[in-house]
Amino acid sequence: MFLTIVLGLSLGHDKSATIYAENSFEKQKDSSDYSLFYFEVKYIGKSNEERINHKSIHLGLENSSKSYASLNFSVYGGKQIQFKVQTKKGHGFDNLDKVIARRYIGLAVHWPAPILGCGLVYPPSTTNNFSYIFFTHNGKQIGNPILLNGNCDGYKPYIQLKSCSVETNFGKDLKANPFVYDLSKHVFHKYSDYEKDLNELIEMFPLIAKEGIELILLAKGGIKEIVSENLNAIFPKNT
Repeated sequence: MFLTIVLGLSLGHDKSATIYAENSFEKQKDSSDYSLFYFEVKYIGKSNEERINHKSIHLGLENSSKSYASLNFSVYGGKQIQFKVQTKKGHGFDNLDKVIARRYIGLAVHWPAPILGCGLVYPPSTTNNFSYIFFTHNGKQIGNPILLNGNCDGYKPYIQLKSCSVETNFGKDLKANPFVYDLSKHVFHKYSDYEKDLNELIEMFPLIAKEGIELILLAKGGIKEIVSENLNAIFPKNT
């Protein structure tokens, strides 16, 4: 599906609109191969939008339990991946949520240009690899994949716009409207050291609940060094 979405300026400078896709991405049962779902959003400049200095585009995936991953761009060049995980009450995750919630990406982005993409990969059912979400910018993957554990089915694409217009491409006719990101060159993420890394982080930070460390490790793409650095910044060790 190739769709143009024009957000009228009558909504006001501080208003935004969120659009959800009709269908969600579903994991196939007994799959022997990887399944990759992907869509792109292209900013299209309008003459009556040039004077507005607070445009923004958010795109991502959200499931029925309100877990989501989103890539957020603004006219000021702010770039961030946000990931929200539903946490259990009583585990003291208030500080940890700050680590999970945002990962900043350093990119030189100039409006009006960005073509943003969001993908969801399900591994073969015969493997123990994680499902994951990834993002792209102008045909290149950015950041680390966000690993999913437990309920990773039923993610629905969504777009949130503020004072701008976009075209969406869900790949219905790739010959006429190909993706900017080359899906044939996508390298599937494989992470086999999860239990090892998790146990090492638990030993390094014994006062932090296992569930909290696990959530951060998944949100950071399984990169233990990033998790350790973030936790040290919030919970510095006594010297």
